Amino acid sequence: MQRAPGSTRAEPVFDNAGRRADTGLESSLQSNTPEQQAVTPGSLAIDGACRGSDMRNQVPMATRWLSLGAACLVSVLPAPLLAQAGSAGVLEDIIVTAQKREQAAQDVPIALSTLTGEELGGRRISSAKDIAAAVPNLTWAAGDSSNVANIYIRGVGDSSFHTNQVGAVGMYSDEISLNSPLLWNFGMFDLARVEVLRGPQNTLFGRNTTGGAIQFVSRIPVIGREPGGYLAVNVGNHDRLDGEGAFEIPVGETMAARVAVARFGQGDYLDNLNLQRKEGGVERTAGRAQLLWQPGEVFTALANVHAGRLRGSATRYKQIGLSDPADPGFSDCPQLSSDTNPGNGCSDQTGFVDSRDFTQVSANSLDLFEIDTHGALLRLDWQLPAFTVTSLTGFEHADSRRAEDSDAGPSYIFNFAQSTDTDQLSQELRFASTAAGPLRWIAGLYWFEEDLDNTTVARRGHPILTDATIPGLPVPEAGVLSFMPFTMLDQKDEVWSVYGRVEYDLSDAFSVTAGLRYTSERKSGRLVAGAVPDLAPLFGPDEFIGALQIGQLLVGGTEVGPGPLPPQCPPPFPLNACYQRLSFGTTSDEVGGNLSFNYRVSDEVLAYASLARGFKAGGVSAAALDAIVGNGGSFVEPETLWTYELGIKSEMMDRRVRLNAAAFYNKWTEQQLFLVIPTPLGANPVLTNVPKTRSYGVEVDLTALPAPGWTVAVGGGVLRSEATDIGDILGAVKGSRLPGAPEVNMNALVRKEWDVGSGSFGVQGAARYSGSTHWDLADSPVATEPGYWLLDASVDYRFGPEQRYQLSVWGKNLGATEYCFFRSSQAGLGFGDVEICAPNEGTRFFGVSLRANFE
Repeated sequence: MQRAPGSTRAEPVFDNAGRRADTGLESSLQSNTPEQQAVTPGSLAIDGACRGSDMRNQVPMATRWLSLGAACLVSVLPAPLLAQAGSAGVLEDIIVTAQKREQAAQDVPIALSTLTGEELGGRRISSAKDIAAAVPNLTWAAGDSSNVANIYIRGVGDSSFHTNQVGAVGMYSDEISLNSPLLWNFGMFDLARVEVLRGPQNTLFGRNTTGGAIQFVSRIPVIGREPGGYLAVNVGNHDRLDGEGAFEIPVGETMAARVAVARFGQGDYLDNLNLQRKEGGVERTAGRAQLLWQPGEVFTALANVHAGRLRGSATRYKQIGLSDPADPGFSDCPQLSSDTNPGNGCSDQTGFVDSRDFTQVSANSLDLFEIDTHGALLRLDWQLPAFTVTSLTGFEHADSRRAEDSDAGPSYIFNFAQSTDTDQLSQELRFASTAAGPLRWIAGLYWFEEDLDNTTVARRGHPILTDATIPGLPVPEAGVLSFMPFTMLDQKDEVWSVYGRVEYDLSDAFSVTAGLRYTSERKSGRLVAGAVPDLAPLFGPDEFIGALQIGQLLVGGTEVGPGPLPPQCPPPFPLNACYQRLSFGTTSDEVGGNLSFNYRVSDEVLAYASLARGFKAGGVSAAALDAIVGNGGSFVEPETLWTYELGIKSEMMDRRVRLNAAAFYNKWTEQQLFLVIPTPLGANPVLTNVPKTRSYGVEVDLTALPAPGWTVAVGGGVLRSEATDIGDILGAVKGSRLPGAPEVNMNALVRKEWDVGSGSFGVQGAARYSGSTHWDLADSPVATEPGYWLLDASVDYRFGPEQRYQLSVWGKNLGATEYCFFRSSQAGLGFGDVEICAPNEGTRFFGVSLRANFE
C-alpha cells in the first residue's frame, strides 16, 4: 500500500538531529562517522531519468517537464560511478518540522532545503548568511559587519537597513520568531539542522513570511544518554580564531542538560588608506543552555536561555564614482559605459577615485559595530490520547550601535549612525492531532509584542559644499558647515492571530491540504525628526552620535509642524536646530493561507500543486532624510503576495539519488521596497509601495551517492522578475527587474572519501554561482552586480577510536572573487555623486581545524 502524501514513513523513532535513532546520534549517510554526511540531506529531487518512460507514464503532465531537466543531471554522472552504485550507501530520511509536526523532508509538499548540523560543519558555515551557498534561489545580502541582513527568496525581500522594518522572509530559532533583524546576524553553533522553506508560509509561521521562512533548530539534550559533547577549534589567516564546544549531562532519571558556547573571530584584513590603519575585524561570542524535563509519558518541558555578543568594524563600502575625474561634478564618466565596478577610474564630485582592490578602503568615519542579544524560551508539550498541546513562550532582547561612512570616500560627505534597543515577547498555543486516520489537523493561537527605540543620524556636509557647484573641493570633516538630519523613533508592535490547517487523504495516493490564518496587527508610536547643526569640537568625527547627543543639540531648537522642513525652519537652514513631533498608529487585519493538492505517484515520488496567499505588515519609514522632504512618519501599506507552485519530490536508484524540482509564479500587490526617490528638495531614500510586481522561475536539487565514498549535491534556480505597475514612483522604470533577484543561481558540492587504516580521508570541493542582480528599480547598469563564482575546498582526516577526531585543512573563496553583495545610489542626493558597493571580503581565507567528538 502506498503511504498517504502528507504522512511520514513507517520508520523507527528519530533523534533531535533529524536522523534515525536506531543508527545512533552520529549516524551518517554512508557510514557511522558523522562527518561523512557531507550532503544536503533535505535537498529536493524528482524521480525518473531522461529516458525514464515509467515516469512519463506515472507523473502528471503538468509536473513532468519539471523533472526532465533535473533528471538529465543524473545521466551525466560518470558511467563507472553508476555501475558501482549498487554497493554505495543510501540517503537517510531527514526529519523536519516544517509543518509543525515531525515528517520526513521528502514527504512535505513544500519546496524545502535542509542543512544538517554535520553539513553546516562540513561546508564551514559559521554565520547565518553563509547558508545561501547551499540553497537555490536564496540571496542573503549581508556581510559580517551588517547589522541588518536583507534576505530574498525567489526575489521576495526588501533592502531597507532600518531596524524597525521586518523582512519578507521569516526567521525562527527553535520555533520562536526573530522579529528584529538585529537577531539575524549570529553565529551558527550546535545546531541539529536549518530548514529553508520557499514560498509563503503564513498559515503556520505567521506574518512577514511572503518569501518563505528559515528555521534554525538547536540540538537538544536527550534523557538517558551518557555524558558527552564535542570541542572544535579553527585557526586561519588574517588572525582567524574560532572555538566551539558543547557538553551534555543527565540530571537524574527524568532530566538532561546541554550547554554550548562558541566564539568566531576574524582579524583586521582591510587597509584604510585614508586613516592609515587596519580595519575589518569581527568577533562573535554566543552561548546556549538547555534543560529538558520529562517526568512521564504525557508531559515534557524544555527551557532554553541564550545570549550573544558581536563586536567589529562597520561595513566599509567601495565607491563607484559617476563623475569624470577631469571635470568632477559636471560631466558623466565615460568609463561607465564599459565598467560599472569599483576602481573603474571614475570619481565622486570632489575628484576622489577609489581603487579596484577590495581590501583597500578610504573611509573617514568612526569604525563601530556592536550588537548584544539575550533571550529565553520555554516549551511545554502534553501528549494527550487524540492530540498534542504545545505552549511556546519566548523573549528576545537586542541592542546595537553602528557607525559607517556611507559615501565611501575620504571627504566628509555623508556618514551614518544608528542605535537600536528592542524587546519582544511572544506566546503560542498549538494543538495537533495524533489519532490514526485520513484526517490530520493543526490549530493555534499566537500573540506577539515588540517595543523598539531607534535613532538614525546622518552626518553630512552642508549642501553648499557637497553640491557639484565647487568641483574637486574636499569637504571639511566637521563644524558649522555641516549638519545632521535625524529621526528618533519609539514604536510598539502588537500582533494577535488564530490559525488552522487540515490535511485529508482522499485515497492512498491523493490528499488535499488547506490552511488559513487571520492576523490583526497594530503599530503605534512617536517620531521626532529634524535636523541639527553638527557642532565641532563638541562632537568629533570619531564620536558616536545617538539619541543622547541629538537631545542635547535640540535644546533651544524650533519645533515645526508637518511638511518639508526648509520652508518652516529659521534661516539659514540647516544651521539652526529644527524638528517636528509626529504620532502614528495603524491597525491591519489580514488573512493568509494555502491550498495544496498532493499526489503520491509511488512510495518514492510525490507531486503537488499549491496556491498560497502571503502578507507582510505595513510600517512607518524611519529614514533620517524623510522629515526634510516632508515624508516624516510616512506609512507603507501591507504587502500581499499570491504564489502558484508545481513541485515534485522523488528518490530513485534504491534511494541513492534524490532529485526534486519546483516551478512557481509570484504576483504582488503593494510590494514594499526601499528605494531612492527624486523629490523637489532632492532625492530621498524611502520605504515605499510598488503597486504591482511579479516573479517566476524554477529550481532543482539533486543529491546522489553514485559510488562508495562519493557524494554529489547540485542545486540551481532560474528566476525572472519585473515591476509591472510602478504607479507614481519617480525614477522607477516599468519592467525593471526586482532587487535581490539574480536571474540564475547554482551550487554544487562533490566529496570523495577513502578508508585509511582505522581512519578515513576525505576531499571536498564546493562552488556557487550567482547571476547578475539588480539593486534598484530604475534598470540602472551601475546598480547591477555582474555574475560571479565562489570556490571552496577542504581536506580532512578522521582518526582515533570510532573516528572521533577530525583534522581539516580548508580554503574559502579560493579564486579571491570580489563582488558587491548590495549596491545603492547616492547620485543626486546632494551629498555624493556615487554608487556605493557593499563589498565581500574580496580575499582568500584558509586555515586548519580540529574537532573531537565525545558523544
